Amino acid sequence: QLKVHVKLVLWVTFILIITGWLFILVVEFNNPNTLGPLPFLSKSMAALFQSVTLRTAGFSTLNIALLRPATLLFMMLFMFIGGSPGGTAGGIKTTTFALVVLYVITELRNKDQLVLFNKTISRDTLRRAVTILVLSLSFLLVGILGLFLLQPGDPLAIMFEAFSAMATVGLSM
Repeated sequence: QLKVHVKLVLWVTFILIITGWLFILVVEFNNPNTLGPLPFLSKSMAALFQSVTLRTAGFSTLNIALLRPATLLFMMLFMFIGGSPGGTAGGIKTTTFALVVLYVITELRNKDQLVLFNKTISRDTLRRAVTILVLSLSFLLVGILGLFLLQPGDPLAIMFEAFSAMATVGLSM
């Protein structure tokens, strides 16, 4: 019997890896500067590697500066989410992200409680998850605004660098 926390970590990690892999593969598939010239298996492996490294080590097998804007925006979201609790990855953590998403779904369904794997998640836990999300996003946006005021350059590149720094990923354009 796995605890709710472990089940949530495993499910969210699996979903994020698969979603990131497919998104990067589809969006960059024909990009002549990234995955375009590679054979299918290499494209698939490069996309999978980038999906995993976005939330952990920040290694890159692709030139980040040559990725399409949609891919860069998607990567920023994944860097913001980060890794799972107990690891050294940055970001708000996979469980925080999942709890906020599930809490919003619970509210939209007009339910009183969030039940996850047959366990009720306390309001205090949900309140902390939302607080972490809002504070992290607020600090990040203030940092981006400061960079926009002080650092000339491409706004997308500035945002990417801020997300990477906040999440301690290490990717750079």
